[in-house]
Amino acid sequence: MFKDWCELNGWYDSEPPPEAPEEGADPMPVEPKWLARGKALAAFRSAIAGNEELENLVHGFQLSEEEAKEPNVILRQLQEHLMTSEGVLTERTKFAQMKQEDQEAVTAWEGRVKEQGRRLEYCNKCEDQMITQR
Repeated sequence: MFKDWCELNGWYDSEPPPEAPEEGADPMPVEPKWLARGKALAAFRSAIAGNEELENLVHGFQLSEEEAKEPNVILRQLQEHLMTSEGVLTERTKFAQMKQEDQEAVTAWEGRVKEQGRRLEYCNKCEDQMITQR
C-alpha cells in the first residue's frame, strides 16, 4: 500500500521500462526502483509520527545509516516483524485452546502441551509449574 502511494506521487516505479539489450544479448529483467527515496522516507516517517509504538519499533530495528535510507529495508523489517507477531498470536491461541481429547492418555496430552509450549519458547520453569499443579 505504501509503495502504491509512493508510485502515485512519482517516487517509486514498480515497472520501469527495460534497458535496450546489446545485440545478441537476452533482455535483462528490470526490478522496481525508487525515484525519490528521500521523499518516500519523509512520507513514511510522517505517517508514523505520533505513533510511539511504531516509532519505537522502527528505531528498534537498529539499522545502519545506509539501511535507514532504504525504504525497501525498512518495509522488509516491518513485514518480517509483523508476520512473526501474527504467527506468535496464532500459536498462543492454539495453546490456550488445547484440551485433552476423549480417550487420550494424560501423558500424550501433556506431551502435546509441552510441544506447543516449546514453539512459544515458554520457559522450563513454567513447564515445571505445570507438572507440580496436577
